[in-house]
Amino acid sequence: MEIRSLYDYFSDIEDHRRASGRRFAMADMLMLLTLSCLNHSVGYQSMSRFFKNNRAALVAALSLKHGVPSYAGMYNFVNSLDISAVVEAINKWLFQFRDLGDSSWYSVDGKSLSGTITDAQGAAQNLVSVVRLVQHNSQAVVQFAYYLTGKKGESETVKLLLRSDEVDIAEKTITADALHCNQAFCN
Repeated sequence: MEIRSLYDYFSDIEDHRRASGRRFAMADMLMLLTLSCLNHSVGYQSMSRFFKNNRAALVAALSLKHGVPSYAGMYNFVNSLDISAVVEAINKWLFQFRDLGDSSWYSVDGKSLSGTITDAQGAAQNLVSVVRLVQHNSQAVVQFAYYLTGKKGESETVKLLLRSDEVDIAEKTITADALHCNQAFCN
């Protein structure tokens, strides 16, 4: 089986932005976002700083014709992004690595993404959070999902993740936070 890169999967995502004025390919923007997140630069200012500080390496690695995106360019891109398509692409990429080692023991965990809070002081406070299913032996993430804390909870998202067609948990051991240790969740 040929292993495709994350960039290849990002290239498969349909770009809904207007063609005029589009300076960066969808895959390039998503790789820049990924690299900045891996560097713990998740806010727009820290992303912008990461791009400026690593400009030469990023331009060379991705063959960027127009340098790196500006603060405003990244802000507009992120706010117009179809996150479902990005999650689908990442899950397809992860699917390639499912058969690493013993796959009888998994853990599931959720995390909120810093810098994604809206209405921080109000009743409609909201964060983007992700849930990951990780294979213990290989430490490979085999599936992940996201949710908005104001709309769904972690337990509901974990249930959907474990019931998806791509995940086979029959005869498997799953570890989870105490949040998920209740009879309603286990049914």
